[in-house]
Amino acid sequence: MADAGLALLWGQTQVFTLGVVVVALLRLPLRRAFGAQGAYLVWGLVPALSAAALWSRPADLAPLLAVGQGLLQPVPRAASTVLPGAAAGVYWALVGMWLWALGLAAMLAAMLRGHRRLHSLLRAEAGRGVWELPAGYSPALVGLWRPRLALPVDFDHVFSAAERRAILLHEAAHAQRGDNRWNLLAQALLALLWFHPLAWWAL
Repeated sequence: MADAGLALLWGQTQVFTLGVVVVALLRLPLRRAFGAQGAYLVWGLVPALSAAALWSRPADLAPLLAVGQGLLQPVPRAASTVLPGAAAGVYWALVGMWLWALGLAAMLAAMLRGHRRLHSLLRAEAGRGVWELPAGYSPALVGLWRPRLALPVDFDHVFSAAERRAILLHEAAHAQRGDNRWNLLAQALLALLWFHPLAWWAL
């Protein structure tokens, strides 16, 4: 069971690495050709490849993984090649899965703590349909399905009229595209692949 879990995790790591490298190569050309929106949309390739890998047989992924063979060295199929004896292989597979699970739990706990901290700062502002944040905080869009704008109490004083308009248009664009849901997906991928430097860079 641990061997199968480790193999699945390794396969996802390979696919994720390939996806991020492809996006990194395409971002600048797409931004020049189609603007920031084109560069933003290409990130959808990463979760799409990860999802496709979950529903595919290993043989189906062979041509895809062959493209990125130089990126990562394959993990030996038999865990017993790490240490002599099948029991040693099972032991190290269990250790690997426990380490990954502990990292995942720590990432999820940190995400939950940040979420709770943000919500502890929010309070409803009468008459404007927005949340209010303490002075000094950045404007933000809060929520997944029915997001609401959160503005610092000193919003009208810190920013000029032109800056306020630009900020509100910026947050409206986030709401229209559903960016909070995409950001949650990115955070989930980071939590699953917390050990991967490219996952932190991609976020």
